Amino acid sequence: MIADPDPTEERGERRLVEAVAGHAMAFGLIVSALVHLALLLLAAFIFMFPPAGSGDDAGSAIEVAVLHESELAELQAGGEAFDPFSTSDLAMVEEITVSTQDLSIAMPEIVGERTGGPSPLGGAGSGAAAETSIAGGSGGAASFFGLESRGTRFVYIVDVSGSMRQAGKLGVLQQQLIASINGLPERARFNVIFYNDNAQILTGNKKWLRAEGSQKRFAARIIRGVSSGGGTNPLPAFEAAFSLRPKPDAIFFMTDGVFPYDLAPEALRLNLSRGALTPINTISFISREAADQLQRIAEQSGGVYTHVRDPAL
Repeated sequence: MIADPDPTEERGERRLVEAVAGHAMAFGLIVSALVHLALLLLAAFIFMFPPAGSGDDAGSAIEVAVLHESELAELQAGGEAFDPFSTSDLAMVEEITVSTQDLSIAMPEIVGERTGGPSPLGGAGSGAAAETSIAGGSGGAASFFGLESRGTRFVYIVDVSGSMRQAGKLGVLQQQLIASINGLPERARFNVIFYNDNAQILTGNKKWLRAEGSQKRFAARIIRGVSSGGGTNPLPAFEAAFSLRPKPDAIFFMTDGVFPYDLAPEALRLNLSRGALTPINTISFISREAADQLQRIAEQSGGVYTHVRDPAL
């Protein structure tokens, strides 16, 4: 005769199975959460520190950090709620502003050969022809590679194509750009547009930055981290510059290369579309290949053209 199962033993076995299953489920949830956390941290690291390209044609994307709308709104308001830099970050910014020991181009020795003249459309160029030290200026509202402009809103359109990797040119550009922005008076507004095959605005959108502490440090951090690569097509950068509201009071435009088309009439068309002409100061850097176009762009807008040469040549 088979004895009936003891109900007490059945309940105990059932509870044991349920307990084991519950522990297994909890363990599985913990492992899943840890795996997802590790993936999120890895994705954040890759986003913050993207790998640099391996060659001039490795890709034309310009790697810069982009502000979220809420962060940019706080910056635009000029408040201190958003300050993405620590004291050590600021020390690095100050160091790169003054240090040239790692660059093959001796900064204080670079000279610019300046030319300018009255614009055929009514702008007033400098009319000066002189050599000027890149290291300093005479107190204008904005100074970049020795060229000065007065006003309130300044745009820097700068070349970060693959050729800027050569001979320390990108480092020189970064230093000059940071020095120029640091020298802006607090009442000024600014933006930077990097270009190669494409264009990328420093803030990621078409808004002005204030020339004050936290926003200057933000700009310096992005400028120091920008990479170079790709070809040379400045037209999208000019389109972005002339879409800013209010319009710029002056534009600084530099390149170390040549363009596959005539940029001067396109720059003039965009400039005229905004009413009164905005002076465009143009800079050929080391290479003179685009000198004719740059000089025409400056003359048509009432700006000044300069060539910056390597003193070793």
